[in-house]
Amino acid sequence: MCLHSPKTTGFCILALVVLSPLNHSAAATFASAVVAYEPGLTSNALNPEAALGQPGLVAGEGTQFAGILSPFNPHYEADQIVQLGEGGSITLQLSRFAVTTTGTPEIGFFTNAGISDTSWPEGIAGDNLELPGATFGIDNALLEVSADGANWINLGIIRFDQPSSAFTNATSPYQSDTTGLIPADFGIPHNNALADYSGNDWSTMRGLLGNSAGGTWIDLDSTGLSRVGWIRLSLASDDNEDTQLSFELDAVSIASSATGGLVIPEPSVIAMLFTLTGLLARRRR
Repeated sequence: MCLHSPKTTGFCILALVVLSPLNHSAAATFASAVVAYEPGLTSNALNPEAALGQPGLVAGEGTQFAGILSPFNPHYEADQIVQLGEGGSITLQLSRFAVTTTGTPEIGFFTNAGISDTSWPEGIAGDNLELPGATFGIDNALLEVSADGANWINLGIIRFDQPSSAFTNATSPYQSDTTGLIPADFGIPHNNALADYSGNDWSTMRGLLGNSAGGTWIDLDSTGLSRVGWIRLSLASDDNEDTQLSFELDAVSIASSATGGLVIPEPSVIAMLFTLTGLLARRRR
């Protein structure tokens, strides 16, 4: 962890998990390590490890507001999402390579994008989801990907507007009892656009997603890479003092059909990790 002056926009956290993987469920197909994190201009809790592993299937678990993760009920908890403010970035290592596969998106991004319920608690989307207030948590961020953790391909500014859905057979988008529910698959891409949910109710949305858990999916065909093991998301400043942009990330997954071998960091990266760890240990003593 490298701490900068309090006058800076935040601090940088370096945490590359190589020998001791973190305890996250289904980590084999998700991001498994935080390589670097710069919060940027944000006042929210700084918890980059929230982006590792599978999203929790229940939002607000352990509170009186607990309910399944759904398009109308995304995560908001500090232990489930990490926030980037203006000038912030996060670099993640995937547990396995995403292999570029023609005809299917390979990497899914799960954020706290949500759809406002026009008939709570029925779960009905507005007729035009581009209108103000019809959705929430939809943000843009710069996406870069890498095959080796050192050389990066810029995929440009991506709009992350797809909600998440944890179960395929829930009768309510706010259901708190998960008994008998069938988990959706975070490794199945979908091709829905945000507009496809317009005017639809919860049951119809479940049908549109099928067994997929939703998320915004990215196709790697244009990168020229045969595989990707690292991703970086960045949020630039809009140079407007009256606005405060942010981006919230829940998880990153790999399509089951595009999942390759284990991601092993380059020797130079491992050497850097141990050097930083030694320096930090001496500073703490």
